[in-house]
Amino acid sequence: MALPDHPRSTSGQGSTPADSKKPTGNIWLVLVASIVIDLIGLATYVVPGLGEMVDVIWAPISAMIMQFIYGSPFFSCINFIEEISPGLDFLPTATIAWLYFYVVLRFLKKPRQKA
Repeated sequence: MALPDHPRSTSGQGSTPADSKKPTGNIWLVLVASIVIDLIGLATYVVPGLGEMVDVIWAPISAMIMQFIYGSPFFSCINFIEEISPGLDFLPTATIAWLYFYVVLRFLKKPRQKA
């Protein structure tokens, strides 16, 4: 599975109005939503012993939210795996997705100036 070029990009696949949308909300609202997704995933360990049971419920919900925000099956699957796997809740996958789409891709797509 290859990394997508941009959230909600069609990447050569069938084009639908939902696929061609930019990420929902502005850049900072998407960052806040990503941080909240990561904090909820981390908060499942507040009650000892209950964390893994709650993760079974939270993992698909967070993956669906990630799919809605970023339109990326790759990051949605990574988020699901991270949430459902024991001991991996400390990884901020939603925030990493935000960094990838809004920092890394923008840096890579900047035109380079010739010296």
